[in-house]
Amino acid sequence: MREYWLLSSGKDGELWPTFWNEKVVALGWSVFVDLRQYADRNALDQAYHKQWPEAKPGQRRNNVTQLWSFRERVRKDDLIFVRSYGAIIGIGEVQGDYDFVPATSPLRKRLYSPYLDADYPHISTCALVVPLGWPQAIARLYPFDFNAIQFA
Repeated sequence: MREYWLLSSGKDGELWPTFWNEKVVALGWSVFVDLRQYADRNALDQAYHKQWPEAKPGQRRNNVTQLWSFRERVRKDDLIFVRSYGAIIGIGEVQGDYDFVPATSPLRKRLYSPYLDADYPHISTCALVVPLGWPQAIARLYPFDFNAIQFA
């Protein structure tokens, strides 16, 4: 079943040109490693804690949930609503599975990792009528969330 996701395009939408040009959606956490190396969410949580031991428990839980969702829950044919502050700036459809760009790849200069292939056939700007208040990089959208999006 298709799911819907709200994805941040970075500070001031800085990642949107890369998303559009490279036909991807990505998390801008380039300091992290390939998430496929973790067998389960608990292993990812332990690695996150080791990398950022000063992170507060709520922040750690939130960030691990986002990373795990991006790796395990976002699937081909899901729709991604790309946001920048109070607007949806593009709607993309996931075209492939999770992937990762190693630091040694020439693509790394243009592309954050981890990432998913995506197409953007539904390009339009939409206003968020009610500030949804999501500071996360990625969050699942539920039917009631669509009440806060006004399509142009």
